Amino acid sequence: MSGDTAGEEISEVTPHGGPLRRLVMKHPFWVATIFGLLFFPTLKLFSVRHIPPSPVLGKVTQADLTRTDGPAISLPLNVERPWYVAMLNAADMRTTPAVLSALRDLRSQIDRERLSFPIVILLAPGASPDSIATVHRALGQNSELTYVLTGEPSVLLKLRESLSPALGDHTGELRSVARIGLIDASGMIRAGAPIGALGLSELVQHAVALGQHREQP
Repeated sequence: MSGDTAGEEISEVTPHGGPLRRLVMKHPFWVATIFGLLFFPTLKLFSVRHIPPSPVLGKVTQADLTRTDGPAISLPLNVERPWYVAMLNAADMRTTPAVLSALRDLRSQIDRERLSFPIVILLAPGASPDSIATVHRALGQNSELTYVLTGEPSVLLKLRESLSPALGDHTGELRSVARIGLIDASGMIRAGAPIGALGLSELVQHAVALGQHREQP
């Protein structure tokens, strides 16, 4: 009798969750796929929104420079959007390749975000034509989103000094720097980070948050 009673009690137990649980058990792959498509973009959106507006760290000094394959241009850029800046010396065979690789990764991250933020590369004077060609091959040809600029040493030194809050302390030399800076549309320095993966991600998120903050009424 006790065995029959136990059997009857077990048969009356129903799984928790009802129809929703049965749906998950029947189609686990599709449920997981739909959850991922909804969850991760939402998580990313909230992570960006929680980044506070970047404080003003300084201002980019005005400088008249020359594109390595084009006409003169002035900094700060007048593009009405944030932009990135890096300092390179083509003679530095240790740091320069690493910075170029980081800039390619940064461009890829910007493209994935469907953003159009320019990248400015300040190139120390005296670079050979072969060195300049190497920089262009690494970054692509100059366009409205990529500026490879050079100029007189005194002008670049003054510009580099103004960028110290983003690129680190100025040593009085125009050497490659393993950092990238973020400048807003008005020429104010907003952030700077090392060229590692975490630094690049931080720079992209700050730029996205800066753009969103600027669009707010």
